[in-house]
Amino acid sequence: MQHLSMEAQVLLHEVRSQFGESVAPQPSSDKTARPGDISLTVPSPGHPGHFLEIAQYGTVVEVRYDDARPPGPAERLWIAPEGQFLAAAQGVGAFLSDLVNENVVVVRERLGWLTRLFRRDCEDLAWFREIEELAANTSARIVAVYSWHGTRSRPLARESGLTSASSCRHPRSIDPNDYRLSV
Repeated sequence: MQHLSMEAQVLLHEVRSQFGESVAPQPSSDKTARPGDISLTVPSPGHPGHFLEIAQYGTVVEVRYDDARPPGPAERLWIAPEGQFLAAAQGVGAFLSDLVNENVVVVRERLGWLTRLFRRDCEDLAWFREIEELAANTSARIVAVYSWHGTRSRPLARESGLTSASSCRHPRSIDPNDYRLSV
């Protein structure tokens, strides 16, 4: 691996504080990446085949959780003004801590009928959500919830063994009590 940029070194420190020293940086594949920018991939321990990617290019950090379903991953973006990358990297570290501690989860949410009419290529999208927000949301649009270790996950109907066509199209309701935080 080539020499890491200063931003890459700072971000690598934050990521390793959450996932350990085994996280190995790879050169960033983003077209706007500079020499020394990095990409880090961490497999989800709670969901085989799912992974987290943290990409740094310049003063931008993108965190993506890929659940191996199209049309793409849940994404969160940090853009730091020049000279303020440390604060952005610390924000990424805090977000990753919330993700690992399952205070942030990935939610697959069914699109509304009008959006699906225009976007025939997808039925649902993945988003990062705070667990408190999810506890207050009893929407039938939630089709899956993935937590880092899997303790708060609610998989897609076809992943949980339900096989009827209607179970894939109409998600089971989410009980908000499943997501109450214990204090």
